[in-house]
Amino acid sequence: MVALAYLNALKNGFVWDDLNNIVNNNSLSGPVKLRDVFLNSAGPQVFYRPVPYLTIIFDHRLWGNNPFGYHLTNFLFHLFNVILIFHIAARLADSHLIPFICAALFAVHPIHTEAITYISGRSDPICAFFLFTSFLVYLKSLKAIRYRQLVYYGVSLLLFLLGLLSKEIAIVFPFVIFAYDALYLNNPFRERLKKNMPFFVIA
Repeated sequence: MVALAYLNALKNGFVWDDLNNIVNNNSLSGPVKLRDVFLNSAGPQVFYRPVPYLTIIFDHRLWGNNPFGYHLTNFLFHLFNVILIFHIAARLADSHLIPFICAALFAVHPIHTEAITYISGRSDPICAFFLFTSFLVYLKSLKAIRYRQLVYYGVSLLLFLLGLLSKEIAIVFPFVIFAYDALYLNNPFRERLKKNMPFFVIA
């Protein structure tokens, strides 16, 4: 389904902000320091989104000014997100059909069009990738034994941080975790607050 919806985007070119971010971005031609990326001093970064910019740097090393590779990266992130949606829904629903429907709707929904077909829109699927993965790992932590639970929880926090470094909207994620604990686990308010506080602290 993802291929049917977005495979034709692989032949698209550079448009709009792609010209400033990639084609006319002289800083991509030389060595780029991680320090400069995370201090927002490398390239024409208008927003503080270092992780998506790192993927631009990586794509530029591989593909230069060939837009195919950049579009392929966007396509793959969307594909991974569809798979993650399926696995998350499978953990939340007692059904084989519901996860498939959720993943299928997410795969072809037109709201993703700009984020997937426009190279500079990749902050959305990248942010979603880290948040979906963080949530899936968080769900695993709930049923893990003690030491693994701590490891899974730490990994979930790290993935959430990477989501924040991808796009600002990730700041709502702690409220998603908080709501999940309330609606699915029925944990008391204080217990939820104590358990989810590290996510709020990172935010």
